[in-house]
Amino acid sequence: MKKVLIITYHFPPDAAVGANRPAKFAKFLPEFGWEPIIYTVKERYYETCDCTKFEPALKNIKIYRANLIPGPLHVYSRFLYHRRTSSNNLDGHPLVKTKNQNGARPIKRLISSLFRLPDENQGWIFNILIDGYRIMKDHKISVFTTSGPPMSTHVGGLLLKSMTHAKWVADFRDPWWPTRHNKNTGYRTNFSISLEKWLQAKVVRKADVIVSTTPKITKYFRLILPAQERNKCRTITNGFDDDDFMGIEQSPRKVHSKIRVSHVGTLYVHRNPEPFFVALNGLLKKGLLRKEDIEIDLIGNCTFYNGVSVQELIDKYELSSTVRLLGTMPFRKCIESQVDSDALLLFAQGQPAMIPAKVFEYIKINKPILALTESGETKRILEDFENAFIADGNKVSDIAEKFLQLVVALKNGKNSLGPPEKMRQYDRRNLTETFAGYIDIMDQS
Repeated sequence: MKKVLIITYHFPPDAAVGANRPAKFAKFLPEFGWEPIIYTVKERYYETCDCTKFEPALKNIKIYRANLIPGPLHVYSRFLYHRRTSSNNLDGHPLVKTKNQNGARPIKRLISSLFRLPDENQGWIFNILIDGYRIMKDHKISVFTTSGPPMSTHVGGLLLKSMTHAKWVADFRDPWWPTRHNKNTGYRTNFSISLEKWLQAKVVRKADVIVSTTPKITKYFRLILPAQERNKCRTITNGFDDDDFMGIEQSPRKVHSKIRVSHVGTLYVHRNPEPFFVALNGLLKKGLLRKEDIEIDLIGNCTFYNGVSVQELIDKYELSSTVRLLGTMPFRKCIESQVDSDALLLFAQGQPAMIPAKVFEYIKINKPILALTESGETKRILEDFENAFIADGNKVSDIAEKFLQLVVALKNGKNSLGPPEKMRQYDRRNLTETFAGYIDIMDQS
């Protein structure tokens, strides 16, 4: 069986959603003639671990886990830590201030921006170069793939490609837009943006195949390339794995029980729950809904949104008896909770080129969905299903209208999202077969 090296910062038992895609590719690739070997980081670098995500199929795969080589930011932070032993918090350090950054001296800001180019995991680049070369040589591997973010993974892949001349698939789970970076925008300078664009162009030109998760991201990368090279950019969406749902059945419904609507995921970027709370409050006050009939569960990292307490928002809009914050759950329990819901709630505002990975679990669970989003990739996918109610995520009146439509549909017995045959295109096994096909063609060229 031919071997492929998968280089990914996120991999189970990492609880981050970014670990799912490379793990599922690794799980199913042997069915299509490829033995995956994983290169990732040690578990201690993950913010949260969930051992239920390390499924049995992954235990038979060779996995190399690295101690990260410190990058410039980490070296400087450690230097300051030793000088200022009073705190481990980087927010107080001169090069990582989050307040009054625009007033920072130009040289300090420039250095700070370079310490985060393309992200804060610069040391990982050298891990990939050193260990990746050794692994490929030891196992006689001629094909590798990088999965990002972090985008430093792809920069490491660029160096590894230069050293080995192996075939390379760069898999982008998220877009890489240097001018629209959502994180640490206060640290960016015109010079760092120019350098990042240069790095991005080098990665896109040198990779043999560029894979991304939505057509809009694929189109963006194609525009970077000369016309004759654009065909190497392909789209493979995220998806669901049937095995994750085996043995899970919906609990028997109680007579006159509440309609239960569940949201799963993290509230970040533009995923603002407040417009939904305002809409729900209005429906209750107008008597169009009753508190005793509705229960909203927020599962996951939903304690704060942009520094604002979500519980305070719930209290502000008099929803404490209607909306519950259930916190994070192990993956399996989270699936069970979704299956036991009558409908699913999705916050997907402000990301028109992206599709939250949670969407595909929602599709597999096959329950009606209320999606707060705008025109873009998420809306495009969900419009294909009869009982997906799509509202403008920032327009309270539209959210209220679509939520009422959802409730009416449930009361009329419409308790599924749509026909199962529409869902099979998002099966992880089928998606991995497509991925393996790209590797086959590339390997033979």
